[in-house]
Amino acid sequence: MSPDETRARPSRFDLRGWLEAAILSSNATLPPTPPRSTKSGSSTKAGSSSAQSSSAQSSSAQSISAQSNSASSSAFSTSPASHSRKLATVRLVTAVKPINRTHSVATVDGWKVVVPKAKHFVQGHYVLFFEVDAFLPCRSPFAEHFAEAGSRTIFDGDEGYRVGTSAWTDWQGNEIISQGHICHVTLFPSISDRACDLHWKHRARPEETIAAIIRDIDFSAELGIQKWEAFPDPPPLTDPTVATDILTANTRTPSFIPKTDTERVQNCPNLFTKPKYSRHIFQESLKMDGSTITIYFIPRTSPIFSTLPDLPPISPGTAPNPGFGFLKHAIHPTGRLGVCSRKQDLLPHLLTPTSSSSAANHTPFWTATIAADLHKLLPALNQPIAIQAELVGDKVQGNPYTYPPGKHELFVFSISLLLSAGKNGAPAAARRWDPREVEAFAEEHGLKHVPVLGYRVITSIARHHEDLITRAELKKGEGLVFKNCVDGRWFKVLSNGWIIEKGDESAATSAKRKGKGKMGEGGEKEVCRGWEMDEEGKREIREIRENLEEWMEKDEGVRVFMEQWEREWYREREGGGGMGGGKGAAEFGLSKKKREEVLDWLGM
Repeated sequence: MSPDETRARPSRFDLRGWLEAAILSSNATLPPTPPRSTKSGSSTKAGSSSAQSSSAQSSSAQSISAQSNSASSSAFSTSPASHSRKLATVRLVTAVKPINRTHSVATVDGWKVVVPKAKHFVQGHYVLFFEVDAFLPCRSPFAEHFAEAGSRTIFDGDEGYRVGTSAWTDWQGNEIISQGHICHVTLFPSISDRACDLHWKHRARPEETIAAIIRDIDFSAELGIQKWEAFPDPPPLTDPTVATDILTANTRTPSFIPKTDTERVQNCPNLFTKPKYSRHIFQESLKMDGSTITIYFIPRTSPIFSTLPDLPPISPGTAPNPGFGFLKHAIHPTGRLGVCSRKQDLLPHLLTPTSSSSAANHTPFWTATIAADLHKLLPALNQPIAIQAELVGDKVQGNPYTYPPGKHELFVFSISLLLSAGKNGAPAAARRWDPREVEAFAEEHGLKHVPVLGYRVITSIARHHEDLITRAELKKGEGLVFKNCVDGRWFKVLSNGWIIEKGDESAATSAKRKGKGKMGEGGEKEVCRGWEMDEEGKREIREIRENLEEWMEKDEGVRVFMEQWEREWYREREGGGGMGGGKGAAEFGLSKKKREEVLDWLGM
């Protein structure tokens, strides 16, 4: 089913939401027209030869030009690198609640992390928090602490542990989703010292302010941590037949392209405490599980044009461009069209029959761009502009929407005016459009937009973070994205059910079963110690453990045996101790027959 079919109620019919946004967002300009229905036959899709289409493109170009020159524009000034995900941060534990005999759930900002009681995490203490999808390397001197975070795997040619999402059950049978991993910050001396220095420096401030200052520092680089990806970008395309003065491999996404990384709601602790968020209007849309694509056009008159890499001339019938390929769509008399994945600028002259076999992984980005007629629309506007969308379809992110072979679609979610490329040490600059203007533009030009559910004040639909997470669970999709129509900030709320069933957890499990790491290389190491057991194995043990509760209550010997076993599992492992690596649990007077019976029950 196409993600467009999951739209609960198209926002173009949401006149009430549009009016609410108009009233409450007094400093944000409305779209040119209120959201409306697209009638059959009235599409102004780019490339149409009708006078109506030409008029629409001319009107859009004038509107964009006016917006770029207007100081009072409703678009938001933003740095292309405005958000960077922090995978390792020092945070304050705000609550610890037992969920069964051996585990508790620790609250760290908006995150819930299930931890063993034997680790003695306490409310009010600082911990080192590793966010979901952090990849913790085995080569680190802190590998013994990283090993507790998840199963061992291979990513980007490196061996390490992936921090994931897991489901637990408390005493009452309620499901608890654990995301992330925490360690006592004192286990990392240099990081602990920095946190203590900051705490002392700002000791006169409230504790929550100090916690925010410390939380803002990312220790990922210091610890060698990188983000694990279920479907990483294929390697850059190369073509050795191209002339030496022309690039023979894809470059990184240009610095002037705005980043699309979005903060998770768990990392927005002030969302329900700052008064402004009880007034600001947010666009609520479905989060789509696709691959980010950016289509940009740079006029020759723009200062950015000189920073673009040279392309080979269009020479029909000669290598390396037989039949022109995609090159003919990139080179225009007035400027240059480009297409990027999240990390690479996909140079069109490399997507030819002479290029490497990995070209097939990049080709859908260009074919979907052409199918949406963006190769005609953007040059017609003749403005420095970038349209960002989700590419979904066959072989994209595991194809969770079950598109047929060869079928792909684009769903627009952001448009930005590109102001500068950031030369000579100056940062690149862009101006992101108001979300309502993006939606109106997409409808005007026949482009698909990510499904918009409406325009809301956050406090009108939720009282705290958990309400938003529950709301995301009820939607059919990866989750929700909220875009502030006043200050331009975004955050996302992911569906835990989607993550486990169709998202990263599903992809990680699939890769493990196939014995694959990144790009089909490497794989899971053989589990030889209890603390390196994969999540599926641990879950099975926990389920069996719950079935033993009644047995343990009736038999004191079994209870003591199991409690000692838990302590051995999580105790410090100097000298090769711990479950599977040392002596295991003591007998405690339990008969050999009964001990074997318990171990057989546990599958050990």
